[in-house]
Amino acid sequence: MGTPATVGSLSLEELERTFGVLFVGYILAMVGYGFTFFQTYVYYSRFPNDHWAMKSTVAAVCALDTTTSALASQALYFYLIELFPFTTELVDATKTFCAENGLAVLAVYIVQVFYASRVWTISKNAALASTIALISTASFVLGISMTVQMFQNTAFAHLAVAHVKAIVSSAQGLTFLSGLLTFGALCFSLEPSRNAGVKPMEGWFDKLVAYTISRGSVATLVQFGYFISFVTIPSQQIWIPFHLIASKLYINSLLTMLNSREVFRGHGINEEQTLSTQRQVGNTAFSLSGARTNSAVRFNVGESKPVVNVAVTRTVETGQGRDKFPFDYDANSLTDNSVVTKRGARDL
Repeated sequence: MGTPATVGSLSLEELERTFGVLFVGYILAMVGYGFTFFQTYVYYSRFPNDHWAMKSTVAAVCALDTTTSALASQALYFYLIELFPFTTELVDATKTFCAENGLAVLAVYIVQVFYASRVWTISKNAALASTIALISTASFVLGISMTVQMFQNTAFAHLAVAHVKAIVSSAQGLTFLSGLLTFGALCFSLEPSRNAGVKPMEGWFDKLVAYTISRGSVATLVQFGYFISFVTIPSQQIWIPFHLIASKLYINSLLTMLNSREVFRGHGINEEQTLSTQRQVGNTAFSLSGARTNSAVRFNVGESKPVVNVAVTRTVETGQGRDKFPFDYDANSLTDNSVVTKRGARDL
């Protein structure tokens, strides 16, 4: 039998199980960060007049995602470059990896609290929204406790110790439970048959984006993978890719939800306000009924202005008498002080 291939003093199987899973998780996490950066640009381009609290939330999660990505990059450099030729396994966490864990926990907590506020805004169910917020807070506290444990003892094997494993498992389980409750609450409350202000989604792609990304189901599934992998084999590093990817997905779920809204004068219109806002606008100036309301992210960052043709008749004096000639008027050329009579005759 041939001798197993080795790099340094480690076999290829050991490298794949340790450094390999770290590298794969890092690549996927960086793809997620690319979407975070792009979606943040789209948000600030389309919604410059959003409430300051919402804009601050987006700035905070983007800054945290940038920082965690930088810390993860430094950790990967240490493991793959400075440890080369791999004379030891992936046994200790770097200080930057420990710090990345704490900031990722904070980013997920901000997203989940924001989702809890959305559940309250949509459903007005204080008990449900409070439950989600309390579970998220408990998972945040336990997640920070995990970070403290990692700083005190950087060995990954220390996470498998009974009391530390209980802390980490509880943190990840509660994070998953909060995401699951949020997804169920959003799907139930935003059903058009139950909420008169929600416009039905059009097309399979819009539904796919809504149910998988903007309402957090994919992030919740990855979080469940994190929980299961850590509970079953905490002594190995299989959980690290789930950890690196989960925070990116939570952040992108939040940004996708915000960017999928309609925009009116720089403000975002939430799903539950779409139809009521269109009626209000239609009664004051012109109707937005020609604009589609989707759940997909808008990549055209400008504010859409639907073309509305207003039928106006003009009376002209001729030699044969008074004649009326209809013509079309572009509603986009109207100012806020303009008055045009729709579907009727008016002498000009």
